[in-house]
Amino acid sequence: MFYGARRPELIKNISYYGLKVSIAFTSSLGLLFLIFPHLFLRIFTSDISLLGISSDYLRIDVFTFPLMAIVLISSRILQGMGLGLPGFIINFVRIFIFAVPLAYLFVFVLGYGYLSVAVAMVIGGIASSVVAIFLLKMKLNNQALSEKSYSAD
Repeated sequence: MFYGARRPELIKNISYYGLKVSIAFTSSLGLLFLIFPHLFLRIFTSDISLLGISSDYLRIDVFTFPLMAIVLISSRILQGMGLGLPGFIINFVRIFIFAVPLAYLFVFVLGYGYLSVAVAMVIGGIASSVVAIFLLKMKLNNQALSEKSYSAD
């Protein structure tokens, strides 16, 4: 709405607000999953050995929660501005540049256990979040600059 109205400062404000709220929410949820993983995992199984394995995995995976919030919010903001390609790039970086190759390296080359897959996902989340923030800031700054030049004409 603000993009169509040519209000770049409002786009920036609501975008950063949305990012802050989503990071706070997913971090809080992640903290609950970190502290009490069995409570949530018992929905899926009561097997003690599976609960132990999945709890360990979940305690690492929760660090992707705020990272995925950054990726999703940034991608949707850019998509709302008519840019679909950045969302593809962000997810491509996360999955195909980092997470899958690192998981393969950790498990099949270095011989680490299944928890290294969660570590690979966290690293992929960090990389894609950096790319997402970079692309979002670049687009928002370009939008603000083009608005200033538009209003000066």
